[in-house]
Amino acid sequence: MQSHYAADLYLSALRSALFLDMRDITRSNMLIEIARQVNKSHRDHFEFQRFGKDFSSKGSRIALKADFEKARVNSIIHCPTITFTIGGRGIKLTGSRTYAQLLSALSKISENQGRSTAANDQ
Repeated sequence: MQSHYAADLYLSALRSALFLDMRDITRSNMLIEIARQVNKSHRDHFEFQRFGKDFSSKGSRIALKADFEKARVNSIIHCPTITFTIGGRGIKLTGSRTYAQLLSALSKISENQGRSTAANDQ
């Protein structure tokens, strides 16, 4: 697998393709085309040849199956969905959210965790 930075570059390009350009990223040829575009603009950080090897590797298939299992266990059926979990308690937000909304959700779960910890300490 490539670096975390390379992964971030690719995931950012995927999000842009899906949400801004309304492209169908469920097709393998689209995923490969996006990787080519990332490689063109970030040759120093993203290796297209390595992407090709990783894309068809057993490790990638195992990781994808694990992601699908997490989505199934957490009842994630919409995109985008973000989850916050602190101390075993969490929330799930579906749909596009502003930064303020995400910050508010994270603050609420943090406050709840703080109250739970304080109650357990007494």
